[in-house]
Amino acid sequence: MIELPGRPMTARDVAILRARRSELSNQLESATSRRNSLAGKLEDADGVNKAGIEQRISLLDNRILQLESDLAETGTAPANASHFIC
Repeated sequence: MIELPGRPMTARDVAILRARRSELSNQLESATSRRNSLAGKLEDADGVNKAGIEQRISLLDNRILQLESDLAETGTAPANASHFIC
């Protein structure tokens, strides 16, 4: 969770938010890529392998949802800041 104290954001605060947003975007891209790869393997899987892939896809879906939420939070943080100072 992003916590912004009741003070103006500094350039450092903004840089930290941008770095966090960049990292979250990278993680989202990676999780989405892994999910797509597993989804492609699901068609050819059967039995225990299929169940395992389905579980991994479910975990990645949850992770993707969390990353999307975290990205949204970092996107609104600067907008919610009352001031910006350099």
